[in-house]
Amino acid sequence: MAEVQYPECGKIAKIRDKSQAVGGFCDWLQGEKGYVIAEYTEQRRKGIIRKTTLINEKLMPINSNTQRLLEEFFGIDPVKVESEKQAMLKEIRESQALHNKEEEEE
Repeated sequence: MAEVQYPECGKIAKIRDKSQAVGGFCDWLQGEKGYVIAEYTEQRRKGIIRKTTLINEKLMPINSNTQRLLEEFFGIDPVKVESEKQAMLKEIRESQALHNKEEEEE
């Protein structure tokens, strides 16, 4: 795979081992230990968003999955990745069609 042609997929290839290790750890924390990633809630009063005070702070599980967090951490754009994957598939199909055409002409 040409990293220049598919730069976002190239990033994934470079960080694969690290990403799998971090992802495995997160899965272990959630599955084996029952831990979740959480954030403090924000209060909405009179249209103003502000962080809650120490008296009424609550931790709430975040609304994201491990894959999205890893993409954000490693700077991977999932939309670009999908676009590059589609371009690769198109390239493979075109190459296969050309190969099949050449075989038919023989």
